Amino acid sequence: MEILSLKDAPREFRVGVAQELGYTLDPDGVHLLKGGERALDQYSKVPLRVDNLAVLPGSDAILLDNNPVSIAWYLEEHGDVL
Repeated sequence: MEILSLKDAPREFRVGVAQELGYTLDPDGVHLLKGGERALDQYSKVPLRVDNLAVLPGSDAILLDNNPVSIAWYLEEHGDVL
């Protein structure tokens, strides 16, 4: 499996992937919500933005901010998945 950056994918595709994973858009149309609250990257704690997502493999697909810190923490924690 591989990490899939959605940064260059069409906006509609990124929104569709996020919605399939249970996220919605906030009123500004930029940030993702989960359960009505702004969704945060689980490692860097930055708000998830539609324009900077990475999908990572696992038992459930994980959305993270596409930044080196989050990716490195994910690989440290889930290296056996790759």
